[in-house]
Amino acid sequence: MNEEEVKTVLRSNVVMVSPPAKYQNSYVPLKVLMEIGHYKMEAMLQFALESKRLDQVLIKYPGADKIMGTVLIITDYPNENRTVPIYYT
Repeated sequence: MNEEEVKTVLRSNVVMVSPPAKYQNSYVPLKVLMEIGHYKMEAMLQFALESKRLDQVLIKYPGADKIMGTVLIITDYPNENRTVPIYYT
């Protein structure tokens, strides 16, 4: 998914990150505020610089630098079947 597709799906739940966070091969222009259990969290939507497509989702506490978990978006499986492993750091 590209940024516009993500905005369409998430509608009012998406928040623009200004300025976008930049990494070596990716950037984070959007985030979603959410709750996991009783904890307020942010899902940082990370897009690949080259393809401009959603690459992974970083989960963290609002305002914190430490990433609590990463959801990898895997799209190279046959028939567009997708799995989403979650890695906790």
